[in-house]
Amino acid sequence: MKPKLQVEMKVPVEIFKDGLVYVSCCPIFDVYSQGDTEEEAKKNLVEALTGFIITCFEMGTLSEVLKNSGFSPAEKIDLEEPEDQDVNFIDIPLPFMYKKNGSIECLA
Repeated sequence: MKPKLQVEMKVPVEIFKDGLVYVSCCPIFDVYSQGDTEEEAKKNLVEALTGFIITCFEMGTLSEVLKNSGFSPAEKIDLEEPEDQDVNFIDIPLPFMYKKNGSIECLA
């Protein structure tokens, strides 16, 4: 059985109706998307955020982007939901791979 690595990032989002479409955004990364339904707008935002984070990683700017967006290492791991009930959060799955013995394995 191959080992699996699951990396996720929980980020705040806003979803609102604008005319005939639903707009979804992640203000901390300034990433926006849209859809015909609220669920589609959310799904499209997850896809856009995943692409954004992966691109930052590939360009070597992820650390700088995270710092500039207000992220910092946590003093302890807290698996409970964030306390702010007025803010909606979504999980962004991040597929990463690693090289082992010259071959690339996908761990997501």
